[in-house]
Amino acid sequence: MTTKQAAPIAVTVATAFAAVPPLLVFGGIIALAIWVLSSDDKNQPEKTPGKAASPHTRSPKLFNSSGNSAQNAHIPADYVPATPEIQLPAQKKFIVRADMEKIFNGRTRGLTRTEAVSALKALGFGKTAAYAALSPDGRFSACLHCAPDGIITWKS
Repeated sequence: MTTKQAAPIAVTVATAFAAVPPLLVFGGIIALAIWVLSSDDKNQPEKTPGKAASPHTRSPKLFNSSGNSAQNAHIPADYVPATPEIQLPAQKKFIVRADMEKIFNGRTRGLTRTEAVSALKALGFGKTAAYAALSPDGRFSACLHCAPDGIITWKS
């Protein structure tokens, strides 16, 4: 194929493609107009008289301030709505000096570590808190005397 033969073919192809973009634009405008103007009843909520148009509307109040007793005729006059049981978080109890003096009877009683932990647990403290309070480097280490035989006494 020579250049003289290729030139008319190129002009013909260019002319054919020059008509395509206006046709696509025109077709797009027609399709958009059909889509906008069409009525799609499948996605619309049903509109019946006396009912809410949207399923997400609020229901009428159980007790209204207008005093309309006909609306609340099915509700007894002494009705009180149930409130959910509210759980309060457990309050933390800390072992204080008075608790330690209590388990050691002042300074008269000596206990092993296991006995002292069970005495603190009987007062309502946890096992970990009791062991921490009775440890040689714990909170009350200055007031506790740990004998070599394992007996702990209160020395304050």
